[in-house]
Amino acid sequence: MKLLLLFLLPLATSFTLLPSTSVSTSTALNATPINRKAFLKNTIAFTGAAVTIGPNAAFAKFGASIYPSPSDAQIDTSILKSDAVQASLKEVKSYLSAVQGLSKELDGNSQADLIPSIRRNFEFSSVRNNLNTITTVFDDETQRSTDRVNRIIIQDITELEASSKIKEGIPRSDIRLGNVRSKLGKLEKAFSELLEFTV
Repeated sequence: MKLLLLFLLPLATSFTLLPSTSVSTSTALNATPINRKAFLKNTIAFTGAAVTIGPNAAFAKFGASIYPSPSDAQIDTSILKSDAVQASLKEVKSYLSAVQGLSKELDGNSQADLIPSIRRNFEFSSVRNNLNTITTVFDDETQRSTDRVNRIIIQDITELEASSKIKEGIPRSDIRLGNVRSKLGKLEKAFSELLEFTV
């Protein structure tokens, strides 16, 4: 027993003699100020990513999409034939034609200013109203799919306008040109997909 105590005593002493370490904490007042412009930019980027990534990751356990496909759409034909819905469908078809027209314009002139056409053809309140009107023809399950497509359309229009901006005297680079073409392709696909649900 005495031998054990003699062995443990130096060990215990060594622990008590260890210097204590203090942890310094930073207060909010000492934190680096947040740049408002950078914060808003990051917030918008995160929101855009959430909208874009969400639908692509939406797959069931065995690999099938959890969203109903256009071939599975349940439609109220009486509502589909209504004047309001037919008018909105006509507008969506015009949106699709406008996207295709912008692509042709860009093919003819890589430095074309697309902003006026984008704002003229895709006025946000009108686009939303037409998309919402078309949605009324579907049952709740099908609306899960069309609502997803509608969100993508709104996001794609926003991203298209942002990527299409050019500064005076600075030509659009090949990278930016490719980015604009990519946004146009995504928007054309989204409008086409929505129209497939009404066939």
